Amino acid sequence: MKNSNIRRYTAITISILFACLFAPYSYGKSYEKLSTEELRSKAFEFDFQEKYQEAFTLFMEAAKRDDPESQYRIGTYYYYGHGITQNYENALFWLKKSANKSYSEAFYFLGNLYDAGDGVKRNEAMAIDYYTKSAASEDLWAGISAVCIAQIYLRNNNKEKATEWLKQSADIFFKDHGSINKSVITQLNELGVEYDPSSHTSESKVKENTSTLRDKSPFEDLTIEEIREQAHKNNIDHNYEKAFSLFMEGAKRGDGISQYYLGSFYFNGIGIKKDNETSFFWIKQAAEKYTTRAMNLLGDFYLNGIGVSKN
Repeated sequence: MKNSNIRRYTAITISILFACLFAPYSYGKSYEKLSTEELRSKAFEFDFQEKYQEAFTLFMEAAKRDDPESQYRIGTYYYYGHGITQNYENALFWLKKSANKSYSEAFYFLGNLYDAGDGVKRNEAMAIDYYTKSAASEDLWAGISAVCIAQIYLRNNNKEKATEWLKQSADIFFKDHGSINKSVITQLNELGVEYDPSSHTSESKVKENTSTLRDKSPFEDLTIEEIREQAHKNNIDHNYEKAFSLFMEGAKRGDGISQYYLGSFYFNGIGIKKDNETSFFWIKQAAEKYTTRAMNLLGDFYLNGIGVSKN
């Protein structure tokens, strides 16, 4: 009987050891059959659920396939220590690989690093170079990068160049996104330059966009977890209006993650008209619930005067 128990426990131990040795291999191999887009999509699902280690594994697989967005994500994961030990050298490596493929968010992030000397030796010339590349893009980072360049020139008392970049930022926010950046306008006025977008007021836009809060929601019977899951699925499927409505429902119930994504939707103009002030409102709500990414983004909002006075 004793020998029988020993054999049984030995068999169990060997089975567990076998599983530990070969399960990670099969886990990793299972993703090799997925396309890069599928890898990225699944990684975002894990990231959304704050399962950073799983997300990191998938982003890394896609990054090794030269996917610039995944390379950017891996860079930020190393920078913030999400799902992996924080490592600035590795962060810089992957961010530069992404930037070499002209991924605009990587340009902006690298500009921030060199501008602040965060994890790298401070280099304003390098910061301007990366910010300029980001400002040349047609996405949301263009206007922010232009502001960052202006701040560098202001620090160096070059008011002419600062004015040039502030005007470019105001043009991008107002003409391309229908948004007014009060901080930029204020700085231009202080430099003796008038920029009067009087036909559009941020106050009226805030009223227009936040009127959604008073609408009856068709998602009242869903739990917060169901709201997040459905919102994320619709976001991946590019059904942005429905994703926005779902995140709005979650945000109204006080869910920090939903508030963060709602703020991001307003910031990017996804599923709703872009609005920096409303974006700031929801990002701040999420940050007050200690939602990590919201706290990081809120710092950028105050730094660049996005939807709030620069501070």
